[in-house]
Amino acid sequence: MIENIPSNDNILQRWWHGNPERFTWVVILAGFAMFVVLLFAIPAGINYTIRYFPASQTAEFIPAENSVFFLTPPKAAEQIAITAERKIGEGDVIAATSDAAQGVLSLINDEEPPTEQVVGSVHIYAGTKLAITHLSRPFFERWSSEPYRVALRLDSGQARVFTNSGNARPLAVELSTPHGSVELASGSYQISVEESRTNVTVIDGRARLIHAKEQTITVGAGQRAWMSDNDLLEEVASATQNLITNGDFSPPALSDWTPSKTAEPNVVLGNVYFQEREGRRVAYFLRQDVENQHNEVAISQVIDKRVDIYNSLFLQMDVNILFHNLPGAGFLNTEFPLRVEVNYTDQYGKDLNW
Repeated sequence: MIENIPSNDNILQRWWHGNPERFTWVVILAGFAMFVVLLFAIPAGINYTIRYFPASQTAEFIPAENSVFFLTPPKAAEQIAITAERKIGEGDVIAATSDAAQGVLSLINDEEPPTEQVVGSVHIYAGTKLAITHLSRPFFERWSSEPYRVALRLDSGQARVFTNSGNARPLAVELSTPHGSVELASGSYQISVEESRTNVTVIDGRARLIHAKEQTITVGAGQRAWMSDNDLLEEVASATQNLITNGDFSPPALSDWTPSKTAEPNVVLGNVYFQEREGRRVAYFLRQDVENQHNEVAISQVIDKRVDIYNSLFLQMDVNILFHNLPGAGFLNTEFPLRVEVNYTDQYGKDLNW
């Protein structure tokens, strides 16, 4: 048995011969619809191209004296050591190599006069890994008012970001971290990325934090906020931070403070007690004085935080010396009723004491 199945061409041909007027109207309407689509699509496409078509820009990275950074270009198998000024482009990744490393990434807009082309900068420090994901301005600079766009990715470490929109067009900076992204207006910012969270402090300007779960919060001048893998701070906090843990000696203070005692042989060791006196928690030091004999009791805390991004540090204490009988600084000029020491590492990696 042979069955003839009509082809599509035959069906269309019979439909055309049977309904020529209807087919003509279909062709006319389809052509008109295509005309209307093109009437709006072509100008819209031209307008979009003029407004958004990008012109790639470059940045300049300048390492501090004796600082070494590693540069990983896009699709490169090997890293390049940076010890002097170098042009940086999209896709480049910069990583600090030592504890004393410092460097400045200058954001350049070539539309500005030669002396005013730096419209922003990113200061990075030891332990920092920064990727440049996008650097561009509109290609049709005269007909587009879109901003000079900069997108960075801070994987770890600390950065100070300064942004200042130029005369030609505004500057839009977006910085992404493992916990979300931060949109920065013109201003000054301190940003640090730890394994557990991202901290953003606004010195001047305004920042918008966008968590990976699409939560958002806006931070103004003199404020700070942070976000972790799980959540975003619901309310902004003051930009002032207390780097000391348990500075009010709340129980159990011994978990945050380490007591130590030093004395000459045959001298009774001093002691420190964490207790409540006059309605507040205090560290109460007690030692016996022996003439010409050293006797010291102390408490200490390891802060272990980098402070490169901070503008200033203050040490504030409430002290009440109940009794002492040291004349001046003692017999050896080393004895004091109270002495405060800060051990730190400077920007060159040298251990110092204050």
